Amino acid sequence: MRWRIDIHCGLPTFASPLGIYPNPFKDAEAIFGDIGLMLTSWESYRGGVFILAGNDAGYFYNYSEMSKGFNSEFSVGFELGRFDAVGINPENFRAADLNGNYSKVYGSVGIPFTFDVMSIGVGVSRSTINKNYKIYGTSISLSAGLSVLGVIGAGYQPWGSFKLR
Repeated sequence: MRWRIDIHCGLPTFASPLGIYPNPFKDAEAIFGDIGLMLTSWESYRGGVFILAGNDAGYFYNYSEMSKGFNSEFSVGFELGRFDAVGINPENFRAADLNGNYSKVYGSVGIPFTFDVMSIGVGVSRSTINKNYKIYGTSISLSAGLSVLGVIGAGYQPWGSFKLR
């Protein structure tokens, strides 16, 4: 599914006259958000991606994501991130370029709230989609769950699939 959203103005900040732009999405080709479930051997997410560059700029797409690998935790969470294409002119970026297989590395730190086992934490992940160029996905997540490593979570998913819906 695809929706068109036009944005015609930027957000001024108190720091913009100094050349400081506290925008974590500046120069990204796309931004995304999702909710999902992570188990010890796989993870699954559903979300939306807003395209910022190329012919599809301004369009919003739903997507699903599934990966397999090794995780130290069981958790449910929300993820917010950005996609950056390296080795391509941003004007040539297409939403369809996000479809494909990827690998992902994940790490998190939590605050225990039940028997020092269950925690609420913040995680960071980095994924790579390989085309004729690379697309990097970087995200931050907020989740609640259990980890075999206590309040620390880690994972590597070498087999992932991203699909626009």
